[in-house]
Amino acid sequence: MLGHRILSAFFIIAATASALPAQQIAREVFKPWIMQGQSFDDSLVADRPDFTEASSVVGRYRLQIEGGYTYTRDDSAGVLSREHVLPELLLRYGLNDSLELRIGWAGHLFSSQIGSAELLPFESSGGSGLSVGFKEQFSDNNGYIPESSLIYSLDLPGGDSEVGSDRVGVSIVSAYSWELTDRISIGGNTGCNFISPGGDYFNNFAQSLVVSLSVSERFGIYQEWIMLAYSGADDSRPEHYYDGGITYLFTPNFQWDWRAGVGLTEASADFFTGTGFAVRW
Repeated sequence: MLGHRILSAFFIIAATASALPAQQIAREVFKPWIMQGQSFDDSLVADRPDFTEASSVVGRYRLQIEGGYTYTRDDSAGVLSREHVLPELLLRYGLNDSLELRIGWAGHLFSSQIGSAELLPFESSGGSGLSVGFKEQFSDNNGYIPESSLIYSLDLPGGDSEVGSDRVGVSIVSAYSWELTDRISIGGNTGCNFISPGGDYFNNFAQSLVVSLSVSERFGIYQEWIMLAYSGADDSRPEHYYDGGITYLFTPNFQWDWRAGVGLTEASADFFTGTGFAVRW
C-alpha cells in the first residue's frame, strides 16, 4: 500500500515537473548542493542525528528532508540481537514562520537473534507505518527564556505486524534549548508516547539532554544523555543511554552526520551507531 502511494506521488510530481524547463528543474533539485551565493549564517538545523529534536522550525515555505541508517547490538542472557533500520525518513515543511508539517517513516527494520539453546536462530524484517504531525515554535532564546517548541504527532495504522500497528499512537514532545555562547548550546526534550506496537498499548516517557559545540561554521559535535521509561509494557525497566556524534555541512543546505552510543543500564541495548543526512530547499 505504501509503495503504491509513493509511486502515485512520484508520477504526480513528474507530470508537474514535465511542464517546467529542464534547466530550471535541475537548478532547483541540485540547489542545496551548490555553494555559490550561500551563507553559513543561515544553515539548516536538523532533528537528527541526536535523539533530541531541535527546538526550531524549518521556516516559511522551506522543505527539509532527513534520513539515515541505524545499527543496534545487544547481548543479553547469552542472546545476541542485531537490528538495522533505514531509511529513517522525515519530511518537514514550513507552513509559516512558527509552524511546520512533519511526515515520518522509520522505514524497514531487519533483526536477527542467535545464542541460547532454547532460542533457535532467526531473522525477521518488516516495515513501519507513517507518522504525521506538527512542530510549533513558541519562543526564541532570550536570557533565561529558552527557544521552545511543541511537537505533536500521530502514528498511523499500517506497516507489518511486528513493527507497525493496527491502531493509532499519539506522541507529544516539548523541545527547548539555550545558546550559552556563540559556539556552545544546551537543549533537551521531554515527551510522552502512547503507542501500540504489535497491538498492545503502553506509555513511553522520554527525557534527554544534549550539549552541542560548533567547532567551525561547517563542523559540529555533540554529547547526549537519554532516558526512556515505560508503563504497561512487557518490560518496564528504564533505559539510559549516552551517545555522541558529529555533523558536517557541505553547504548551508546539506548536512552529513554520524553518531554512536552505549547503554548505561541492563535493560538498554549495548551499542548503537548510525549515519545520515539532511537536505533543505
